[in-house]
Amino acid sequence: MRHFALSLLLLGFSAAAAAADDPSSLLAKAGLAGKVEAHCSARFFATATRATALAVQGKDGKAAYYMLAEGKASLLAAYLPGAELQCLSPAQVAERNRNIADSGGILEGYIAPNGKLDVVCGFIDDTEAACWGYDPKRKTVVSRGGWIT
Repeated sequence: MRHFALSLLLLGFSAAAAAADDPSSLLAKAGLAGKVEAHCSARFFATATRATALAVQGKDGKAAYYMLAEGKASLLAAYLPGAELQCLSPAQVAERNRNIADSGGILEGYIAPNGKLDVVCGFIDDTEAACWGYDPKRKTVVSRGGWIT
């Protein structure tokens, strides 16, 4: 069920979002260690600076999603093995919400739009995806919703 729902939701994934700087270098620059399992680049901030979201399998066996910008890392959430991570533009968030609402395989969910800024989503376990975005007013990364399959 998860793979069907994810296949449906992967429509519209931007190839440009995958063209980030070398993720291993970004990881090291942020002072983190581990294996990058997935990554995407997006416009999370109101500046021209693009940031990168990474799924990292730590050397200690723990796995976590991070948002990296200007050499600093923000922890998003832990996840179970099998990272699936996407960066979504505002238009892709709107399309994803339509897909969530129309899908028979998705039990519930919604992604709160983040104005003109992008959002990152990733599965945290076999059935639940979570999404995050930068809140310029609070100057921190916040939850933007998610869905359950």
